[in-house]
Amino acid sequence: MYRHPDNKRVVDEYRDLLLSGISKDTFQNSEFARLRRLRTLGIRNDIPSVLFDTLDELLLRGKKIQEIEEPEYLKETRSILQSIFFKDPSLRKHIINEDIVRLIKAKQIAYSKGDKSFEHILIGTVKACDEIARETNDFSLFLDVKLFDDIFIKELLNNKYITSYGREKINAISKGIKKISTGEASLRDVISDLKMVTDEERLYHQVHAGLKERMRSFFPGLGTKNGREKVREDIARELAEKGIVTEVSKKLFAMVFIDLGKESFYLNHLLPLIIQNKDTALREDFLNNSGLDRFYIEMLEKEYFENRKLDFTLLESIRDGGGLSHIGGGERI
Repeated sequence: MYRHPDNKRVVDEYRDLLLSGISKDTFQNSEFARLRRLRTLGIRNDIPSVLFDTLDELLLRGKKIQEIEEPEYLKETRSILQSIFFKDPSLRKHIINEDIVRLIKAKQIAYSKGDKSFEHILIGTVKACDEIARETNDFSLFLDVKLFDDIFIKELLNNKYITSYGREKINAISKGIKKISTGEASLRDVISDLKMVTDEERLYHQVHAGLKERMRSFFPGLGTKNGREKVREDIARELAEKGIVTEVSKKLFAMVFIDLGKESFYLNHLLPLIIQNKDTALREDFLNNSGLDRFYIEMLEKEYFENRKLDFTLLESIRDGGGLSHIGGGERI
């Protein structure tokens, strides 16, 4: 089994990583991730895990590998992305659909927890590629990043649960990788672009929360242009007092106001009809054309069912009727 070329590449890479760590008397996070990834590839190739265990025993001689303390979804992210840095180029091309699903789930979990670590790992991967390319004056490594772009980025962009701001971030990363590889931009430029999107996203949610609260309390004046302008100024003043921002643009405020109107229409008019008629097609039509994030709408649906003590199996049957795969359990990207 070891002599099979595909298996030999995996085992040899694993052995070389162990030897490298032993020579330095330490293992970096990236090396832990690659070791983990090689074991995953070993499972896929039906390589007995005892072979890797034996290598550990022979080479480490009882020395324990101390992994970084972090959630499992981040360890999985590191291990998949570290495929880019394998010495054997053939091992870099083993990112399959199952890995894409795992990366999507990891991103969803990180986002739902407000954990920026996923983005940091992604940026760190690009930075490592950039550093290696500049040190060796060889930008061929970015061809593997292109593979990552073709598989990972495109899969994310095609995922139904990607948010509008998530899409902007992914596009910024994708364009940034290409610009770095050609020398048109630096990692600092890419990080700056990402920060702009992240800052706007944060502001959108803060304005959304402030405006939604006023709409719930039937705040006077929202039906007129002047009234909405006063509300915009009030929200901007509140956020400024909290040291968050000094200005809320009219464009952003108008976008939030329109989105809240769509949200209200869905909850008060469409969703009752969808439930009554089990009309998956109507639900999908709204989700595909409203411009609202699917993740957020599904949160609202869950709250709607909880508040009215409705049977959740009905909601699941309506969602499943749309042919959704529920990658990541319907969580935001």
